[in-house]
Amino acid sequence: MSEVLNVSMQYTPPGGALNSGTMSLQKLSSSNAQNAGYLDVPDATAASTAFTVPFGSIGTGAKALVVHNTLSNPLDVSINGTLFGQISAGGMIMIGVGDTAPTANPVLSMTLTTTVLQSGLGQIAYYVFGD
Repeated sequence: MSEVLNVSMQYTPPGGALNSGTMSLQKLSSSNAQNAGYLDVPDATAASTAFTVPFGSIGTGAKALVVHNTLSNPLDVSINGTLFGQISAGGMIMIGVGDTAPTANPVLSMTLTTTVLQSGLGQIAYYVFGD
């Protein structure tokens, strides 16, 4: 299988006109396994509730991960059990490792943790590619 991750951005450069800057990035990769779906976050989910991104049959580490936080609150992100950072409300995180999973410190797991009480049903979209 092969994947193409395309990212296009529009921004306002220093001293430039509003949204006059653009940038496009492309990441090509091949994988033998992939997993994609949604994590449901029920109404009234407590702060500090952890949701594990399922890696499915990916065993040697992820080559690429994309997570879209559609909640109205930020999520803490842990990779391999260590806090990595935070995804803002409505934000995304994309990690492109390369054509092969690294032999040192491969990405073997990701956990997303709520930061406040969830109001209303929410979802987190995820896409994981690897071998």
